[in-house]
Amino acid sequence: NIINNAQGQLTPTTATTNSMGEAKSIYKLVYIDELLSDTIINVQIDIGAGNNANSISAHDTVNLVYELKAVDPLSAIEYFNFSPNNANLVNLASEDLEVSVIARNEAGVGVCNIPVRYQLIGDEGSIPNGSINSEVGYTCESSTSDDDTEGSNTFGKASVKYTNDGGGIDYLIAKILDPANDTLYLFADTIRIETVGSTQLINDVVSISANMSQSYAKKLNVGFALIDKRRPKRNKAEVANLVGDLKDKDVLIIDDMIDTAGTLCNAAETAVNEGAKSVTAIATHPVLSGMAIKSLEESPISKVMVCDTIKLGEEKIFDKLEIISVAEVFGESIKRIVEGTSLSSLFRGFN
Repeated sequence: NIINNAQGQLTPTTATTNSMGEAKSIYKLVYIDELLSDTIINVQIDIGAGNNANSISAHDTVNLVYELKAVDPLSAIEYFNFSPNNANLVNLASEDLEVSVIARNEAGVGVCNIPVRYQLIGDEGSIPNGSINSEVGYTCESSTSDDDTEGSNTFGKASVKYTNDGGGIDYLIAKILDPANDTLYLFADTIRIETVGSTQLINDVVSISANMSQSYAKKLNVGFALIDKRRPKRNKAEVANLVGDLKDKDVLIIDDMIDTAGTLCNAAETAVNEGAKSVTAIATHPVLSGMAIKSLEESPISKVMVCDTIKLGEEKIFDKLEIISVAEVFGESIKRIVEGTSLSSLFRGFN
């Protein structure tokens, strides 16, 4: 029997001794309160022996001590994005629109009790056309559904209501700030909201630092900024808005590939105009089509670092270019797949 109203479960509460005179029960500590600080839990279990509960002839007491360590939920976050996170999503809605953002850990499970700051700006940094009902929210705070459990796709979400009566384009920024320095973003994401008659939610905002770059920033313990870009036509991108402070900073621009380099060069020029000391570009695949080489050479980018996933001819080699081989990583990956050993452990600590 658990005494003094201690938390936990004892299963079973009654048992019969075996031929060795042993009887077993398992105690499981179930602690549901949020740990804001390290906590000591004392549990007392009373053990009685007898023919039944009303005729206990012998007693003993077992004392258990548990030391529970508080965990900062911010340290668990690996992914932070608007939800749903579909780059091609167009959602027609009413004038009042609920927009959600989700924080998840490395396993993809939602993280609760994370403070999320919201900022609404108009097109090209102007006064917003609409409004939001709150500038601060917490993940898992708004849901009252019984289905909002760790296994659900809503666990870890924070929501805000957007209202627009007049139409136009706004940008909603959700960010998690560094508690030690509220000018630095640990994570951030941007969503474009276009209102024409009814509200259209268009999640078609690509940032210079999306989830991939957020992860890099966290691993490197550096600041984080967003650049919102638009594509007026194929292979052409224009920078619309910058979110974050780049003054006197060395900037890393991270992307999956460099095609015509228009986005990259525009972002670099924006960074320099905002006071950046230097700009380094990092990308996986060097497509380098059209005028990419000339644009990169004439841009304020000091170094362009790419992988050798695409073989480059001599005509595409230039002074700023640094090529990093993926041969070792690919080879080890293939080896592990063939041998049936863990592939994810190869990237542990880097994803």
